[in-house]
Amino acid sequence: MDTQARSSQVLRRLRALACRRDGVAALCLGVVAVSGLVALLLWAPNMVVGHHRGFLSVALGLLVAPPLLLAAWPWWRRGDLGAFADLLAARRLLSAAAHASINLGLGRVAAGSPEAVALALGRGDAELATLDPEPLQLFGKRLRRGAALGAVLSILGAGSLAASGRGEALLASWAMAPPVSAGRSMARLSDLTIKLEYPRYLGRPSATFLGSDGDVEAPAGTIVHLRGRAAVAARPEAAAILVEGLRVAMEVAPDGGLNGSFLARRSGHYRLAIRLDGEDIVEVSGHRLVVTPDAAPKAVRRFPEQPLEVDRPVVIEFLVEASDDHGIAGAEVVYRFEGSADEKRLPVAAPRLGTQVRFTGALDLAALGLRPGDTLNWVLEVRDNNDVTGPGKGRTRWHRVHLFDPGKRLDELLERLDRLLASLADRLAPLLTRSEAAQPW
Repeated sequence: MDTQARSSQVLRRLRALACRRDGVAALCLGVVAVSGLVALLLWAPNMVVGHHRGFLSVALGLLVAPPLLLAAWPWWRRGDLGAFADLLAARRLLSAAAHASINLGLGRVAAGSPEAVALALGRGDAELATLDPEPLQLFGKRLRRGAALGAVLSILGAGSLAASGRGEALLASWAMAPPVSAGRSMARLSDLTIKLEYPRYLGRPSATFLGSDGDVEAPAGTIVHLRGRAAVAARPEAAAILVEGLRVAMEVAPDGGLNGSFLARRSGHYRLAIRLDGEDIVEVSGHRLVVTPDAAPKAVRRFPEQPLEVDRPVVIEFLVEASDDHGIAGAEVVYRFEGSADEKRLPVAAPRLGTQVRFTGALDLAALGLRPGDTLNWVLEVRDNNDVTGPGKGRTRWHRVHLFDPGKRLDELLERLDRLLASLADRLAPLLTRSEAAQPW
């Protein structure tokens, strides 16, 4: 009876292992599908408005359906262990003798004495101990590994999209009430006028667009003023602009005109939302918002070009050229001693500021506290005049200045002399041995 129990346990473990591998792979594929659905909604959050139940049903179906389908696969739930043993034999994973031995152990065949049963079960137990259920898997080893990796990458991708600010827009769309009345299925702005108030650092006058279609393209930090009216017969009770997951209130004039503004920070879409008879009505498609980011300034060190090694603390002059699309506001020398993570700063004056600037200056190594044997690393850091989303910063390549230490150099020369003498002795030893005369007997 112990041998019969042992055969049953081995078969049960093999079947559970095969089911577990396929189940995990199917679950990973479900995670990939759900993450893709979430990523799609993060890109287009308005798709979820009024479809909460449908989204949850699809997400749960994608996550639960693959494991359930595998659970219903004929070979997985075929009944008793005997059917599983028949499947192993049909796949030629068990020999005919081992199959008969397992049937005997499971009691499917009439048995004789316990000694005879134990002797017959030896063949089946030996093959079960070395049997690999891999040929039974619905998902191969490569596909299982690919599904696990795809699940991890899909979760990371959806998480990065949510962290970039699109999650707020999705939450805002999720909270939107779906339109109820067929006659007021969407809000729409008419007679729209857009005024772009550019940031001060750009030095550009404001621009006004009459009869605009609502699409906006502006630099980061621009204040967008909207003026128009909702395409509805009655005066709205309230109105707002939905942008980047935020709700910006608009003024509603007695004649139904709407007035509002928002700060353009990131590209995306903005929508009009109005309240009429207690019902929230939201634009479905919205308007395109393209925000041009302010590029960071660039700086190139023209002099000195190569690392320097000096024998005493001197004054090192430098020349740096910097440029920015809107203008340079200032610069600093950032320096640190090798072996230390603390950075210190020195302001650098410029004769004039603009989009193209040349910085000249000098570093007094003695004033910086450089001692013999020390190494100084420094860069010039420039910043632009963006006072809205910046300032942006740019740096030159690090430059290295080493102050010569006579004591260390003497030690290095003595060490090199010792190595040279040892090398000469090793080379002369064979020559001296061959030049000696033979000793007489």
